[in-house]
Amino acid sequence: MVSPRSRSPYDYATIRARGQQLFASVYGRHAVTVESKLHSLYPDLAEVIISDSYGRLLSETRYLGACETELCAIGSLVPQDVPAQLKSHCIGAKRLGASEEVIQAALRLAKLICTRKLG
Repeated sequence: MVSPRSRSPYDYATIRARGQQLFASVYGRHAVTVESKLHSLYPDLAEVIISDSYGRLLSETRYLGACETELCAIGSLVPQDVPAQLKSHCIGAKRLGASEEVIQAALRLAKLICTRKLG
């Protein structure tokens, strides 16, 4: 099967491994615990998050690197008001190389956008 986005052969095992690697990079030593929690909520949830969200989407690095993608994740979590996930992804961004200053800037920008105080 060919991936419609990249026009390259689609290999589920490779995509899943790529997702697992990024997931482990974001969550560090807590990755197994987080994955187990997701699995306990619903068995397919961990699989969808790792293979689809992380594997197909977040680990695609042709345009943005892992650190930049994690900063985008931070921006997308602010309006969702999910503090646990936001904290995890702020830590993940730091693990992937973002400075505290850059993380705080991403948070401020997302909050500004949410409150429409940009212009």
